[in-house]
Amino acid sequence: MFFPARAIFLCLNTISLIFWTPLASSHSGVLEEVLVVGRKPLENSAVRGTNAGFVEREYLDRLALERTGDVLELVPGLVATQHSGSGKANQYFLRGFNLDHGTDFSTRVDYMPVNMVSHGHGQGYTDLNFLIPELVSIIDYRKGPFYSDLGDFSATGEAHLKTAAFLPANFISVEAGGFGYHRSVIAGQKEAGAGNWILAGEFQGYDGPWKNIDEDVRKTNLWLKYASGGPETGTDISLMIYDNRWNAADQIALRAVESGELSSLATVDPSSGGESYRYSFALQKRGHQEAGVWFANVYAIRYAMDLWSNFSYFTSGEEGDQIYQQDDRWLVGGDAAYILAQSYFAGFKSSHSFGWNWRYDAIDPVGLFQSSQRAITTPVRQDEIDQWSNAFYWQMAVQWLPSWTSTLNARWNFHQFDVQPLAAEVPESIEVNGGERSANLWTGALRNRFVMNERSELYWNIGRSYHSNDARGILAVLDPTSGELIDAADALVPVDGTEIGGNWRTANQQWQLSASLWALQVASELLFVGDEGTTEDSGAKSRRYGGELGVAYRPTDQLNVFLDYSRTRARLQDRSLEFREIAGALDEVISLRVAYAWENWQASLAWRYLGDYALDEGERADSAAKMDIKMSYLSRGPWRADLAVLNVLNSDDHDIEYFYESQLLGEDEPVADRHFHRFVPRTARLKITYEF
Repeated sequence: MFFPARAIFLCLNTISLIFWTPLASSHSGVLEEVLVVGRKPLENSAVRGTNAGFVEREYLDRLALERTGDVLELVPGLVATQHSGSGKANQYFLRGFNLDHGTDFSTRVDYMPVNMVSHGHGQGYTDLNFLIPELVSIIDYRKGPFYSDLGDFSATGEAHLKTAAFLPANFISVEAGGFGYHRSVIAGQKEAGAGNWILAGEFQGYDGPWKNIDEDVRKTNLWLKYASGGPETGTDISLMIYDNRWNAADQIALRAVESGELSSLATVDPSSGGESYRYSFALQKRGHQEAGVWFANVYAIRYAMDLWSNFSYFTSGEEGDQIYQQDDRWLVGGDAAYILAQSYFAGFKSSHSFGWNWRYDAIDPVGLFQSSQRAITTPVRQDEIDQWSNAFYWQMAVQWLPSWTSTLNARWNFHQFDVQPLAAEVPESIEVNGGERSANLWTGALRNRFVMNERSELYWNIGRSYHSNDARGILAVLDPTSGELIDAADALVPVDGTEIGGNWRTANQQWQLSASLWALQVASELLFVGDEGTTEDSGAKSRRYGGELGVAYRPTDQLNVFLDYSRTRARLQDRSLEFREIAGALDEVISLRVAYAWENWQASLAWRYLGDYALDEGERADSAAKMDIKMSYLSRGPWRADLAVLNVLNSDDHDIEYFYESQLLGEDEPVADRHFHRFVPRTARLKITYEF
């Protein structure tokens, strides 16, 4: 479904403010607290604190990637899974949250938001398939609701993926592997005055290991980027074009596999799948003045998705329960910031940041329909949505003592929702399930950093962030399928959190240790469920708390070892409930990554373990573990070869599990059961790269 790229316009009179970390990094003194991560040891390409950190290109090159979205697993404790086709957004988990496809974790690429508001499949939908991993230069991440420049979807934090401004060399790569996998990437650059142009393309196909369906992935990415200047002054312009179509092997019922009716690599409805495209244009400007630095960014995105899914199979009859979800939108917005580098507050050295964010989504249409074999049978609901958000923020960092810096921030968030119903299964609901509503919310945080010595520091943070709800749920009055009265969802849901921790390293930096204790609390709320077209009560207030430990060991320049461990407890606070454990909240996550280089060779190993975790109705998912390895040969000439073996131990554990009712053909009524999507069996992928 490749549509001709349309002219993408910018509203230059609506520039907004965002906090831009690299600008601050070149300044000394108190601005170090304004930094997202703190000091960067120049000899390391990865600083992976439990609360904040970054990973650069050198480390990304050593990853064995099964899916593009797996790059986010470099955030300690974050898990990216998949329960459907390769073209669909991953499902994410972090700090006791089942983030679904991104509801409480903000993701940006070159300052453009990836999370989609009021999306056809789920609030905060985060699809990273438009990324070309070879062009990602750094991943910055921050956890917790403590940052003034972050608003919607940032309750558990943010990952910001920044793409390259220049390439070490032009290159072309060809990759092939098991289950019909093939992929090619070509990228080249050319200097132009004070800047550099990069042109790149990615083309991927994949069938998958499934017994009764070929995924038939056909993905195309085209990128054009111009970058000039450095971190303090310069201009970046980017154009990205993404198009994809695929078939999907959705999760299957455990009983069907145990009875022998289905293979664990089969699917119930082979007609499921999807199509999606995303075109974007972005412009960033930055400048340096004697008093401080500034940054401005504007972007425009054209996006669409068509998705067919069937999770409950045949509860409505032999035609099946397939649903069709659509999303078609324009998204424009921007950010800008001014950072006053040197000032004083009550006689103490300080810095100030001032910001303004804005975003406008014109969604026409967004819908949910019953379908069979990708043919629409009944509308559930279809709407046109206009959604606007605007935010102002201020941040002040004060150095009370040489070893103690406090950062105080405040942010005012405003959202406007406008819903116009177009169709519904119950026509009476069209007249009432629409209208306009606005909402605003103050958020803020206090961060404290205590530098014990040049090798260790402690921190304590407390703050509030939030996520917005789907506009259709906010303005809901009648259930569009039954006509019954339903409660509207809260427009903006605050999430309060606190965190205490520290970072330590040895004098020779062979060892780095990071540890944190954290807690998050979410107010009681209703959620709009995209798969059902109505609101659903999520229960009482919820509380999550846990601890994280990160260990990095680098005994030589050739060997790097990273071990991350997180433990979480997630509960509903209403003690009268029979089951208080929050479904999908991962209790335990362990990640081990080892990289070794010698002469012209590099080798890496990645092992991930998920402990058993709660499902609905008191059920629990089994634990799951998987190991990937990658071996690379870098010739002294222009050639490079990479061999990745995914799931090297051929684990048949489950990538993800759910518990709900479904009905197979031949069953008289729905049956409550566990449903799962298993790991892809062991497969090898060989990639040859030529630089020119």
